[in-house]
Amino acid sequence: MFGAIQLYDTLISTFGPENVEIAVVTGTSSEDVTADMKILNEVDRILQVFDADGFIVVSDGPSDEIVVPLIQSRRPVVSVRRIVVKQTRGFEEFAVLARYYIGKLFSEPRYRRYALGVPGALLLIYGVFYSVWPYIPSIVRTMIIASITILLGVSFIIYGFNFHEIYSDSLECMKPHSSYPLSLYSS
Repeated sequence: MFGAIQLYDTLISTFGPENVEIAVVTGTSSEDVTADMKILNEVDRILQVFDADGFIVVSDGPSDEIVVPLIQSRRPVVSVRRIVVKQTRGFEEFAVLARYYIGKLFSEPRYRRYALGVPGALLLIYGVFYSVWPYIPSIVRTMIIASITILLGVSFIIYGFNFHEIYSDSLECMKPHSSYPLSLYSS
């Protein structure tokens, strides 16, 4: 509802308040022909009150968008706006958000290197160690496991407490700045 009101406010500034109207259409809890008939009856009642040239469907989930063909049978659907409420705990919203973020995780290069590159490197290292592990002496195996554990622990501490940012900030301060030229004279 709030998404429809927000869209209404932007549309009245463009088309004027006499040319824009909000209408709420509901079906029934069952997803059968009776729900479709109820939606069509409500759309017909809306058109008796406000003779619209087209509709903009504002939806909060994928299951609501199945009514678009029904509405199109009466007037054209100009646009479909999906409003995702991140605070809602419903499964539909979770599925939409999960699909968005998982898609982003695998499509954008900066995230893909963490989502696929790091696990791929770890699987490669695991496969190599698994194939040669029985041939490595016991003391060397212990040192390998201890080294990996220490390396991971230090990495987690560095990134967990933002020590890497402190280090990069201190390196930035040490860089010579072009606005302060340094001249050396010798005699």
